[in-house]
Amino acid sequence: MIETKNLRQSYKFYRKNTTDAIADMNLYLKIITGFVKFIMKKVFEAYDVDLSSGSTLGTLGIRGKKARAFINKEGVIKGIPPSWAKTKQLWDKDPEAKANKTLVYCFNEATDGNIYYFVWWKEDMRLHNKILYHFKASRANKRMLHKLVLQGREYLITERKFNPIHD
Repeated sequence: MIETKNLRQSYKFYRKNTTDAIADMNLYLKIITGFVKFIMKKVFEAYDVDLSSGSTLGTLGIRGKKARAFINKEGVIKGIPPSWAKTKQLWDKDPEAKANKTLVYCFNEATDGNIYYFVWWKEDMRLHNKILYHFKASRANKRMLHKLVLQGREYLITERKFNPIHD
């Protein structure tokens, strides 16, 4: 089984398993990062990108959903994300709030209450053990999505239940 956690490990696997002319690491990294940037550019432009021909590795895209805040049985607010910047500001001003771990929540007023996610649909994926594969968007990609949404970029809002791997 192939387990690579970063591009350098991926390069080692490539060198070990290729019979073609081997590219040096710098060229390999330029090719891989260029390809990933190309894919992410299309995703940010609101396209659903089939990974590999015929979506053999699934499809990557962005979807949104309305945030639905509720209070659970323990009295904790759920369904909306905390605003960590505002929470930290509160904790700096109020030591009691910090001691109680009081959170300030983000109601996404700028996006009309929508929360956006990267989604990876694996239904058409032609690999075994699909559940073992994981997609985690980089911090830079999450920040770019946030920036684009605040600039007015819109993505499909879905009401149906979907089971993406998201962050």
